[in-house]
Amino acid sequence: MKIKKITFGETPFRMFRNLGIEIAERITVIAGHNGIGKSTLLGLIANGSELKKSSGTTLFQKAFQAQLHELFYLDREKDYFPRRRDKPSFSLIYSCEDKGDLIKTCNVSEHKEKRGTNIYQRLKVVPRGVHSDWVEVGPSAKVTIPTLFLSMSRMLPIGEHQDNFNAELLRRLSDEDRSL
Repeated sequence: MKIKKITFGETPFRMFRNLGIEIAERITVIAGHNGIGKSTLLGLIANGSELKKSSGTTLFQKAFQAQLHELFYLDREKDYFPRRRDKPSFSLIYSCEDKGDLIKTCNVSEHKEKRGTNIYQRLKVVPRGVHSDWVEVGPSAKVTIPTLFLSMSRMLPIGEHQDNFNAELLRRLSDEDRSL
């Protein structure tokens, strides 16, 4: 399965409105000035898929997934609308060889999370609904594609990153990888 396109509807999500962006099969280049939504676009695409920990993990034993609310601040005034008909949404369109397209429609939802005795409310982007003749994922599930979101802050050269990160990385690398 591959991501094919991301589309935005009439109600804008941040700066995106009435827009469809095709994703090439091999490589898609996204370029532009600061603040126009390049990282947001990539974060939204990454947020729609994941690989569960039971199917494999990163070097740091984390799931191959991205959660937009962990990468970007979601503003209650600008990004969240309580009534479903007012919510901005976007669709991720995936293609699967021999099966056709799968469409996941996503929007910003409010979730309550209990930590100890405290209850926190947070916003997150949730992929919902499956529009397809065939189904491999549930209506409120992410598509099973391993996903990593690498922002510029995560791509610093190893020597310029935190010391505890370097030690942990070196500890986890195989001898073969360490010699490269």
